[in-house]
Amino acid sequence: MKPWHTSPNLSGLSSLHALRHSSAVCRWRAAFASSAISLGRWTEEYDTPKDLLRANKSSWEIHTQLPQRSLSAITRKVHVIRRELGSGTRKQPWTDDEKSRLLKAKDSGLSWVSIRAMFPKRTFAAIRTSYDRAAVKLCQKNVTPGQSNVSKLGEQEIDQIIRLRDQDGMKFLKIAQELGRSRTQVRYAYVSNVKWSSKLDGHRPWTADDLRKARDLYASGKSIKDLAACLGRSPMATYHQFQLEKKNGGVTTGPHGHWTDVKLDKLYEMKRAGATIIEISRELKHRTANSIQSRWSRAWGERASPKIGQAVAETPITATEPADDRSESSVT
Repeated sequence: MKPWHTSPNLSGLSSLHALRHSSAVCRWRAAFASSAISLGRWTEEYDTPKDLLRANKSSWEIHTQLPQRSLSAITRKVHVIRRELGSGTRKQPWTDDEKSRLLKAKDSGLSWVSIRAMFPKRTFAAIRTSYDRAAVKLCQKNVTPGQSNVSKLGEQEIDQIIRLRDQDGMKFLKIAQELGRSRTQVRYAYVSNVKWSSKLDGHRPWTADDLRKARDLYASGKSIKDLAACLGRSPMATYHQFQLEKKNGGVTTGPHGHWTDVKLDKLYEMKRAGATIIEISRELKHRTANSIQSRWSRAWGERASPKIGQAVAETPITATEPADDRSESSVT
């Protein structure tokens, strides 16, 4: 049994904190104490939610009037009362007057929360769905609802929508007002007909020619950023595609993959010339100093290979190279 169950002096949050309880325990104690929350049936307080619901109060506002009930219990009771009063969410078809009011309210710049207050018996999902359907059928000519323009968009209008969206950066609502179309029509036309290949978004599928060209550019030493610019894609999309190609075996060599013979020869040549790791990393682009040091350290363990053994043997030992406790005769 907890101390606050026996002593009324320990019911405050400050007392709980004094007893070395965490802040989370204090908050849960204040919210779910047996003396603060009623868990039984709704009796004399049953009429209070009814009166508040008739005044279009939300569940949270009812909770402030009934602190002895939890918010979840009030929410469940609100659904029961609405069904009993017959004032629940309407599922009847939208009337022409409601659609006209909805279009006019949205075109005037009101938020969805403000529009929801105008239709207390409709849900957010029902309001937005009705707006999308009504906007396709009704055109707001000069921001005036009710003028029908259900004809299909022509090629000239579609090109104008793409130009205004991509070049001028206009919003769909402004484009709809200029063309005398609904925002939903304009947005659907843009998404369905925009030429994704003209944008560096990387959303269009990769074709076989794109992959072949990408492999050739990648093998020539192009970076991911330069390669993305040549292909007209975003660097992130190009990077993820090449990670997938590496996993599938499509790309096995390159600046971010295995060391090629050209890179290894350059590494051994610069080491024989006495270059430092930092100087080599500047020469070998896309290779970090840690990567170069690790590869050079591995070369000391690969002396069984004639090519690598000869290159390492001909290279003078510097301070940056790992110490070798074997004799010179074992190297040669």
